[in-house]
Amino acid sequence: MARRKVVSRIYKLWVMTIQEKILIEYRRKQRLTIAQANTVTCHLLAIIGEDEDAIVDSCGTGVFLQIENSHFLITAAHVAEDLNYQLSVGIDEHTIHTIGGQLITNNPGISRSLDKLDICILKISEESVERISSHYSFLDSNDLGINHEFKPMPMYELLGYPATKSKFNKFLNRLISRSYQYITMPAIDVTYSDYGCTEWQNVILCYNRKKVKNYSTGQHQIGPKLSGISGCGLWYTPPNALSANTTTTKLVAIITEWPDKFNRTVLISTRIDVVTEIIRQRFDFNIEKSKILSINIEFD
Repeated sequence: MARRKVVSRIYKLWVMTIQEKILIEYRRKQRLTIAQANTVTCHLLAIIGEDEDAIVDSCGTGVFLQIENSHFLITAAHVAEDLNYQLSVGIDEHTIHTIGGQLITNNPGISRSLDKLDICILKISEESVERISSHYSFLDSNDLGINHEFKPMPMYELLGYPATKSKFNKFLNRLISRSYQYITMPAIDVTYSDYGCTEWQNVILCYNRKKVKNYSTGQHQIGPKLSGISGCGLWYTPPNALSANTTTTKLVAIITEWPDKFNRTVLISTRIDVVTEIIRQRFDFNIEKSKILSINIEFD
């Protein structure tokens, strides 16, 4: 009997070691895939003041996307409203470009503050595409996670630009900012209606700022305040990335809110299906139809 217990204990340790190795390799793949996401993610900027007194401030995050021969910038609608619909990005250390094109947002009806779709889409003009393509890439439509079935596991990562990680340096005359990456998972113990959300259009994610896990060290630490993260992408690394020689990641949602209720322990996102359905219905593109959404979206 004692020998069986020893064998059982050794087997459990062996299984744990295998699981740990798989998890370590999966985290390595996540780091590679998020590097791909970084190339299509932009920091949305506000220009405050004029001439020599002007400074640049952080306002939000956006994701660049290409469908067929058209190019888009996706962000949160409230970010675009805060910027008076002038969506500007940095081209280099001292150059900012305001992107031109056709802008579309969902019609919130009563109030944008109660809007849980909160999506803005800018169909970028050819001139702006040429201007920004030397600095940014565009996500291929094949890498959109339409009809994605969310899993209650830390298989998701956000990448954006919170305002707390940005500061304008007047001496250097440039905005110094760093992106923030965070591995998260769908919150399983929340009631969507408490946040005014619905499961067919939103995904509520875990973010306990006071206990953010660093998956590199296994330790917990205090995370940054996430104001300014709105408009960034939520990315999913498929498990088959472990066996395949690929670093492909899927864009499955857009982060729209860090709500101040219930101790700010969650993030709210809008499924990428909302974005693709707006684009499909507005421009009649031949892209995968969402099986999750079955509504007509009102546009502004």
